[in-house]
Amino acid sequence: MRHQTRLDELTDNIKEELLNDEEALKKIEQKIDDRYTKQA
Repeated sequence: MRHQTRLDELTDNIKEELLNDEEALKKIEQKIDDRYTKQA
């Protein structure tokens, strides 16, 4: 389970970095929008 905790920690770090990067956030939002459009 220690490995999973480390993975969660890395994931949280990545999320924080992305939140500080407006450009990355916009790209992610665009990808999410594209996926929902394709599913519809």
